[in-house]
Amino acid sequence: MKDFLFWLKQTIKFCLMKLLTFHFRKVRTGVLLIRHDNLGDFLISLPVFEQIAEYVHAENKSVTIAVTDSMESFCREFSCFDNVIALSHASLSTFLNRVSAYRKITSFLPEKTILFNALGRSGEYDYMALLPRSRECYVLETMDSWPVSSVNRKFRNLFFNRKYTAVVPYDVTQTLAFNEAALAQCAMKRVITPRLANSCYFYSLSPLKEVTAPFYIVVPGASDEKRQWPAENYASLIDRLSSEFPALTVVLAGSSKDKEIADLVSIKCHNKAKIVNLCGKTSLKELFALIRKAVFLVGNCTAPRHIAPLFDILSFSIGGAWHLGAYGPNPLYKKDHYFYVDVPCKRCMGKCYSNAQPFVCLKLVTVSQVFEKIVKEMKGEII
Repeated sequence: MKDFLFWLKQTIKFCLMKLLTFHFRKVRTGVLLIRHDNLGDFLISLPVFEQIAEYVHAENKSVTIAVTDSMESFCREFSCFDNVIALSHASLSTFLNRVSAYRKITSFLPEKTILFNALGRSGEYDYMALLPRSRECYVLETMDSWPVSSVNRKFRNLFFNRKYTAVVPYDVTQTLAFNEAALAQCAMKRVITPRLANSCYFYSLSPLKEVTAPFYIVVPGASDEKRQWPAENYASLIDRLSSEFPALTVVLAGSSKDKEIADLVSIKCHNKAKIVNLCGKTSLKELFALIRKAVFLVGNCTAPRHIAPLFDILSFSIGGAWHLGAYGPNPLYKKDHYFYVDVPCKRCMGKCYSNAQPFVCLKLVTVSQVFEKIVKEMKGEII
């Protein structure tokens, strides 16, 4: 009886949302892709998007993508996307804002909808996938692969998962790139292979800010401060690297929200003369161009870590074990070294967010562990 009432409540809520997002006229599109996430996740998905677009455009149909507003201008530069729907994370915070956001999506009439927001998929993304009146709808299901709350599991199993054309199970032995390729292949009924994004576009970017070469990049920030390796660890690592490689300049990079930890790292370093702090001072294009020229990159498992492989740049990623398998180690990243400590609670997918000391697995990675690996890989390199 309790399950039935829960299902009834969601049905009423869904029908109400359908009514409020109704359009008399819709723009037809071949495929609607939903990747309402940050840059790092988008770069993982981009190669799959490119392959989907090849098949859809061959049939003279269009590809529409729903992304966060921070990704809008970036997406518009790729020919694989014919339409870009930009939504902010804040637009999904209240009922009225959600209605307004969903109306943007439901203004399109797709033949197929593919939901790529797989990890940590919530009800908002289910609505984004099912409200458009597409004939087919596909998602990547992580419920049986990662620890999730019983409420979320029930929410999907009783209502949303029943309405999808296909729910592709997530394989924890493969990274997100391989799982999303499997999802796209199921939806398109064509061969989709996991690979890196086409680097031609990225190589055309020219930096507006020049840094004296040679240099390496340190990315101390992350999308959440709890997922950051401690500032004192980065400062200690930079000091040791400065002694080992005195010819190299250190560039601190990241977005404006990473400025606080970047400033803290800079303050804690002893050899400040070799540090150039560009955190929050570069555009997205400049960041790509900066990474392309670097000797190597070291930082948290965040967007720049996914940029380095596009240019075959040596990278050292401090990711911990909380999403082990999903993002790292990644077999597609040939020169990326992923640091983690094998703990019993690995693959918790951030379940420890609410703990007094979250992401202990990340903090367990030592400065010596990272430093020794960098020195080993750099031996024989011409600096």
